[in-house]
Amino acid sequence: MKQLRKIFNIVSAAVLLASFYPLLFWNRLEGVRIPTRFGIDGMPDRWGDMTSLLILCVIATAAYVFFLACQRAPQLMNTLEPEPAKITPGVSSAVKDFISHLCFVCMLLHSSVSNSGLAVALGKAQAMPSWIYAVILALIVIAAVVLIVRVIVAVAAQRNG
Repeated sequence: MKQLRKIFNIVSAAVLLASFYPLLFWNRLEGVRIPTRFGIDGMPDRWGDMTSLLILCVIATAAYVFFLACQRAPQLMNTLEPEPAKITPGVSSAVKDFISHLCFVCMLLHSSVSNSGLAVALGKAQAMPSWIYAVILALIVIAAVVLIVRVIVAVAAQRNG
């Protein structure tokens, strides 16, 4: 599973870099309103200026670094028991993999907002595609189910010796 975690981290980094794409249009966005948040229907419901894109990229980068730190030390997110000696390697690995999946989903969301914001600002689209929410929700549910199953299997294996 460590190999899968590496793949998720690399893909997450690539998706993070995609969220910087709108910054290439910095000169064309002078004085243009930039959508910074989208409602459940995909329509922009909060607007900002050009610096909003930069702020979104900084937030995405900070989130990526936070998720990487949490993979190295999951206690940062308080996801494990307070007594690390009681944690089995199987549970620890499952939690670290879950954190890498959450990182990927978070980077997808940031990239979607940044790039959809660019498309709306440039007049290429009116909204963020609403199917993105369904995909992100499905990815979160799948990651949570996998985590629960892996923790149950690890705990059962520990009890059986």
